[in-house]
Amino acid sequence: MTTSARSSLTCSQRHGPLRCKPILRRSSIVVRGDAHGRADDRRVPLFTVASLGVGMTVSAVRWAIIDKLHARTGVPIPPRNFSKLGRNVTAFNLLIRIHYEHYQFYANMVVALAVAYTCYRVRLGGIWPMSWVDIGFVILEAIFYATSRDTLRNYSVRTAQLLK
Repeated sequence: MTTSARSSLTCSQRHGPLRCKPILRRSSIVVRGDAHGRADDRRVPLFTVASLGVGMTVSAVRWAIIDKLHARTGVPIPPRNFSKLGRNVTAFNLLIRIHYEHYQFYANMVVALAVAYTCYRVRLGGIWPMSWVDIGFVILEAIFYATSRDTLRNYSVRTAQLLK
């Protein structure tokens, strides 16, 4: 291979993806060999496990802050009669899918976006100067917060109707 042809190759093409991507090399568990001693090169990225942990942490913060805030500001989860769930379990599961899971997403985004914005500002070294990015964060926070209230309200009203 000529020098010019070699220089046109990417690092991954020349050396393999794990040699050129230190984050992958550090964040992967490499399993070599199966039960019969044959070579096996499966990788389980640790960042996948870490993302699950971060997601669960964001959900816990959402529960501790956003859920309580909505309940105190007019969107409580009403009492339900779960003795009527038997014949309505499919409808109840549908309400969870189309309302509550969307609520979880929007409310978790409020938390995640607040953390991301804080990290962004810390990296910049403070709150000033403000820019269009800051306005974008505020607008997205407002949209996610309002949408989370709406989807939680829809979930509460419709499950109350179903289980009363």
